[in-house]
Amino acid sequence: MHILCLIPVIFTSFVISVAINCSGWAKFNKTSGSFGTWFLCEFAHSQIPPDDSCLMLDDDGFQLNNGILYHVKVLNSKETKCRQNRLGQCFINSKKGLMAERKEFGAIKFYDNKFDVTWFGCSQTYSVSHGLNFSEIKPDLNKCWWTPDKRYFVSKYKHKLHFTDVD
Repeated sequence: MHILCLIPVIFTSFVISVAINCSGWAKFNKTSGSFGTWFLCEFAHSQIPPDDSCLMLDDDGFQLNNGILYHVKVLNSKETKCRQNRLGQCFINSKKGLMAERKEFGAIKFYDNKFDVTWFGCSQTYSVSHGLNFSEIKPDLNKCWWTPDKRYFVSKYKHKLHFTDVD
C-alpha cells in the first residue's frame, strides 16, 4: 500500500518537472540546448501564486538540457525561513554557490506555450503563461484521471549550480 501511495507523488513531481522546463521557452538558447534550471516557488499554493514574488524557491527543481529532463535537488541550503520552518528545504533565488545533485528522468517534447504528458494511456495538456517574476503551469480542462487540480508556480534560477552527482 505504501508504494501505491507514492505513485501519485512521483508522477506529480514528473509533471512539475515537465512544466518547469517548458516555462523557459521564451529564454531558450538554441546553441547550448539548455533551458536552465527551474524551481517551484516556496510560498505558492495549489491555486494561489506566491505572495513573495517567488523570491524563495523550493530545494527541488528541474533542468532541461539537450532534450533531456533532469530532477535537481539542492544539497547545501541552510535557509531557516522555509514553509513550516523546514531547515534547508528552500533558498533565496539570489543565493549563489549552491551545490546540487541531478538525476535523469528522460526525453521530453513540447510545443508553443503548451506541452503534453502521457501516463497510463492518457495524455494531459498543460498550458504555460509567463509573468514578471514567475511562470504558471496549469492543466487544460480535459483532465486525465491522474491529473491533480493544481497550478504550479515556478521561477528560473539565474546562477550556476555546482553538481555533485550527474547521471
